[in-house]
Amino acid sequence: MPECLECVDKPPPEGKTVICVASRAISHNAGHAFDLAKMIQEAYPSEYETRYYVFKSEPQYKEEFCPKAVKFAGHQSDHKTSPFCWLETTSGKVPKAGRDRICEWAAETFVGDDATKKKIVAFANTMPKKPPSSFVAFHCPKPGITGTLP
Repeated sequence: MPECLECVDKPPPEGKTVICVASRAISHNAGHAFDLAKMIQEAYPSEYETRYYVFKSEPQYKEEFCPKAVKFAGHQSDHKTSPFCWLETTSGKVPKAGRDRICEWAAETFVGDDATKKKIVAFANTMPKKPPSSFVAFHCPKPGITGTLP
């Protein structure tokens, strides 16, 4: 089993939430989830971290990673679309499944009048653009990268 298929089972720092996005290498929905996670982490670095799992092929993502990720995050479904997202806190893992669910979480979590929260909610409520839009492959230097990006 390639190393990149192993989920990082490292607990998040106390008081932080880790936003996790796993995807096949080219996916406009995953690119949108990636951009949302990055936006949240950059706006609230003392509260959020990110982890990304990127795979080069559809079969590698669907057949090898998704079953492990679903089990790893405790999500009971046959989720096989890209991306698969979940949150991790010191209390445990909270599966969100696809881009739509991580966007719903963001829209419900970042309610408020300040400009940063409004920007996050507006982005979360926007449908991802079809190609040529933001692709995960353009953000990560190579498939299998995990960890917080600079």
